[in-house]
Amino acid sequence: MLYSIRRISLFVTMSPVLSALKKGCYLFLLPLFLSFLSGVQAEQFQTIIDYQDHPQEPLSSPGKIREKEQFTHQKMHTVIDDLQLADICLTRMISSLQGQQLDQDDRDTLLFALLDSRHAQQAHREHGGVDDTVVGGQIFSNGWKEIRPVLVKHLGAVTSHSPELTGKMRDVFSRTDRVAGLTSFDAKDAFAFNQENMTDILRTFERSSSTVLAYDKEVDSALREVLGFDDGGAEVGKPEKNRDGIGKMAPVSGKDEKQHGETFKDMVVTRENYTEYLAAIRSLLKQRVDVILEESQLGSEYQTFFRDFIPATAWQESCFRQFVKKNGRIETIRSYDDSSVGIMQINEKVWKNIYDIERINSDIEYNIQAGCEIAYLYLTRYTIKRLKKQGKENQITSPVLARLLYSMYNGGPGQYHKFFKRHATGKYYRTGNLFFQKYSWVTASKWDNLKICLFGRK
Repeated sequence: MLYSIRRISLFVTMSPVLSALKKGCYLFLLPLFLSFLSGVQAEQFQTIIDYQDHPQEPLSSPGKIREKEQFTHQKMHTVIDDLQLADICLTRMISSLQGQQLDQDDRDTLLFALLDSRHAQQAHREHGGVDDTVVGGQIFSNGWKEIRPVLVKHLGAVTSHSPELTGKMRDVFSRTDRVAGLTSFDAKDAFAFNQENMTDILRTFERSSSTVLAYDKEVDSALREVLGFDDGGAEVGKPEKNRDGIGKMAPVSGKDEKQHGETFKDMVVTRENYTEYLAAIRSLLKQRVDVILEESQLGSEYQTFFRDFIPATAWQESCFRQFVKKNGRIETIRSYDDSSVGIMQINEKVWKNIYDIERINSDIEYNIQAGCEIAYLYLTRYTIKRLKKQGKENQITSPVLARLLYSMYNGGPGQYHKFFKRHATGKYYRTGNLFFQKYSWVTASKWDNLKICLFGRK
């Protein structure tokens, strides 16, 4: 807590001094002034200035589609809040298991712990109400409780031939338990959840003498391997290098606009091309589902269900659109809160490091691939396993399963139990009801109803 309290107090009490320095154009004196502050590093104060000089832009209004904010490399790697710190730590602790002989239960435990933590971060950013430091520490604590048994199981075996390293691991688990509040301790700040302590802890997990905290969105091959994703499928639908600026928000008009419509993958739907567009998108959705189900062990009833669920999800999430035209520009469609993108509305912060975020934005085929994989893993690696364990598999109908799976697709693993509480009362979320309407239309082949969300009426 000391690190965060120090940052907050500096931000509040030093602002008049900082303002005076700025007005008098004496910013060159700032490093000298900082040198008199005992225990404060210039880098920490610079982070405060970054936050003050670069406030976050407000979220777009509900229902609007806006150009994605372009984050600079500096922002992504130097401005780290406590929610991001929790994500960095959990992600890299999980990645440290690369090369271990993990069974499917291990992988599922790690995957759904990470997804739970990221959805919790998303919910806090959307609703707020509690200090980031408190929430960040709690999110890390909850995630650590879930992944700890797997880490102990495998990293303990790795270090069994090295007594010195085994001692380090024993110490780092003890320290992390204290940071997470799993054991009591009598120290003011020795085990606080902050960047300094967590960086030191990560050094041991990663067996590295140098660890730099970076909140980035790049695909992490080690993380994908540990969580059980097939990297052989990562290249499917890989786009050519030059895609007429799609995903880069390049302006289009006249000839350029026509070129964008030459292939359905880059097409913006209109009344004129609606029939062609609908047939093309339905075909592409079917192709991606076929690939997933080709080697699936699911029974025929589940496979039929999944074939209906995917187009219903794309319908509800984006009305079958990857791109829209706005002010003469082709833009990727984004959610009202700017968190999710494309035809399958993939949440960028939840699925970063696992999927290529740039391709999620620019490539409709890759976006569909990711959405299909996400829905399939929630169905097979989470929902069906729990239904069997609870003896409910034969009691749940396809309509109820559709509502359940959609709630998890949007809200994460934690929605499993929350959905059944809502189901018991018959009170569903509005978005769940809207999805179920689309699911009913898909099962009844009422495809022409797509015009309602595209054009306002048939």
